[in-house]
Amino acid sequence: MLCADVALLPIGSGSLDGLWNLGVMEHFPRPMAVRTLVEFRRVLKPGGVLVLFWPAENNASRWVLGPIEWAWSAVSRRPFRFFPDEVSRLQSKKAAVEMLDEAGLRAVEIDFSLRTWLVHTVVVARKDS
Repeated sequence: MLCADVALLPIGSGSLDGLWNLGVMEHFPRPMAVRTLVEFRRVLKPGGVLVLFWPAENNASRWVLGPIEWAWSAVSRRPFRFFPDEVSRLQSKKAAVEMLDEAGLRAVEIDFSLRTWLVHTVVVARKDS
């Protein structure tokens, strides 16, 4: 187990075959999300695979939890959230590809379907060189 700044990993360059990330990227503004992807690219070996579970803007958890947050906030008269702000939920597959490209990663597969329970977009990318 490793506890570190996700955008400044204490891992040697080109040392990992793969990396996965669940429920993190959505909490960073876009510039920080891209910076994090650049760091992931740095630590991956050529051919290394990155798997991201990244919530989409309109997902089932928002449909269920959003009204509960609103109601609880109204009743308590204080803002209530189940999770920290999700400022970078994925807007589209195109947005994911653009950020990966900017970070020097190649999109292999992007899946947002019933298979993912409409909660997370599964983004698979590869470091080509």
